[in-house]
Amino acid sequence: MQLGKEMIEELGLSSAEYRITSLAYSREIFRGERPQLFALAECGLSRPQLATRLESLPVARREFDSYEFVDFGSSAEGLNHEAAMNHALIAEYLSLG
Repeated sequence: MQLGKEMIEELGLSSAEYRITSLAYSREIFRGERPQLFALAECGLSRPQLATRLESLPVARREFDSYEFVDFGSSAEGLNHEAAMNHALIAEYLSLG
Protein backbone atom coordinates (compact mmCIF):
# COMPACT_ATOMS: atom_id res chain seq x y z
CA MET A 1 0.00 0.00 0.00
CA GLN A 2 1.39 3.38 -1.01
CA LEU A 3 0.21 5.10 2.18
CA GLY A 4 2.11 2.53 4.24
CA LYS A 5 5.25 3.19 2.25
CA GLU A 6 4.85 6.91 2.95
CA MET A 7 4.50 6.24 6.70
CA ILE A 8 7.75 4.28 6.68
CA GLU A 9 9.69 6.77 4.54
CA GLU A 10 8.34 10.07 5.85
CA LEU A 11 7.83 9.27 9.54
CA GLY A 12 10.46 6.63 10.16
CA LEU A 13 7.91 4.10 11.40
CA SER A 14 8.04 0.35 10.91
CA SER A 15 5.05 -1.41 9.38
CA ALA A 16 4.12 -2.80 12.82
CA GLU A 17 3.92 0.68 14.38
CA TYR A 18 0.98 2.20 12.52
CA ARG A 19 -2.53 1.54 11.28
CA ILE A 20 -4.16 3.37 8.37
CA THR A 21 -7.90 3.83 7.88
CA SER A 22 -8.89 5.21 4.47
CA LEU A 23 -11.46 7.99 4.79
CA ALA A 24 -12.00 9.47 1.34
CA TYR A 25 -10.76 9.74 -2.23
CA SER A 26 -11.24 12.72 -4.50
CA ARG A 27 -9.97 14.41 -7.61
CA GLU A 28 -9.43 18.00 -6.67
CA ILE A 29 -9.82 20.59 -9.40
CA PHE A 30 -7.20 22.94 -7.92
CA ARG A 31 -4.66 20.07 -7.99
CA GLY A 32 -5.19 19.45 -11.72
CA GLU A 33 -7.69 16.69 -10.86
CA ARG A 34 -4.89 14.52 -9.51
CA PRO A 35 -6.08 11.92 -7.02
CA GLN A 36 -6.12 12.93 -3.38
CA LEU A 37 -6.37 10.37 -0.58
CA PHE A 38 -7.51 11.23 2.92
CA ALA A 39 -6.78 8.85 5.77
CA LEU A 40 -6.51 8.44 9.51
CA ALA A 41 -3.05 7.21 10.48
CA GLU A 42 -2.67 5.92 14.02
CA CYS A 43 0.44 4.84 15.87
CA GLY A 44 1.18 3.99 19.47
CA LEU A 45 4.09 6.39 19.85
CA SER A 46 3.78 9.41 22.12
CA ARG A 47 4.28 12.90 20.69
CA PRO A 48 7.85 13.10 22.06
CA GLN A 49 8.66 9.66 20.62
CA LEU A 50 7.26 10.59 17.22
CA ALA A 51 9.08 13.94 17.31
CA THR A 52 12.33 12.08 18.01
CA ARG A 53 11.68 9.84 14.97
CA LEU A 54 10.99 12.84 12.75
CA GLU A 55 14.07 14.69 13.92
CA SER A 56 16.26 11.62 13.45
CA LEU A 57 15.40 11.28 9.75
CA PRO A 58 18.32 12.31 7.55
CA VAL A 59 17.78 15.90 6.37
CA ALA A 60 18.21 14.83 2.74
CA ARG A 61 15.25 12.40 3.13
CA ARG A 62 12.89 14.80 4.92
CA GLU A 63 9.87 16.04 3.02
CA PHE A 64 9.21 18.74 5.61
CA ASP A 65 10.87 21.84 6.96
CA SER A 66 8.83 21.87 10.15
CA TYR A 67 5.88 20.09 11.73
CA GLU A 68 3.38 20.56 14.50
CA PHE A 69 0.96 18.30 16.30
CA VAL A 70 -2.70 19.31 16.01
CA ASP A 71 -5.27 18.41 18.65
CA PHE A 72 -8.58 17.35 17.14
CA GLY A 73 -10.46 19.29 19.78
CA SER A 74 -9.05 22.46 18.24
CA SER A 75 -10.24 24.36 15.19
CA ALA A 76 -8.91 23.61 11.72
CA GLU A 77 -8.47 27.36 11.22
CA GLY A 78 -5.06 28.18 9.81
CA LEU A 79 -4.50 24.74 8.28
CA ASN A 80 -3.94 24.45 4.54
CA HIS A 81 -6.82 23.08 2.44
CA GLU A 82 -5.67 19.46 2.46
CA ALA A 83 -4.97 19.43 6.20
CA ALA A 84 -8.32 21.11 6.95
CA MET A 85 -10.18 18.54 4.84
CA ASN A 86 -8.37 15.66 6.53
CA HIS A 87 -9.10 17.23 9.95
CA ALA A 88 -12.84 17.41 9.11
CA LEU A 89 -12.93 13.83 7.80
CA ILE A 90 -11.10 12.46 10.84
CA ALA A 91 -13.38 14.41 13.20
CA GLU A 92 -16.42 12.98 11.41
CA TYR A 93 -14.95 9.47 11.48
CA LEU A 94 -14.23 9.74 15.19
CA SER A 95 -17.67 11.35 15.76
CA LEU A 96 -16.08 14.48 17.16
CA GLY A 97 -17.59 16.92 14.68
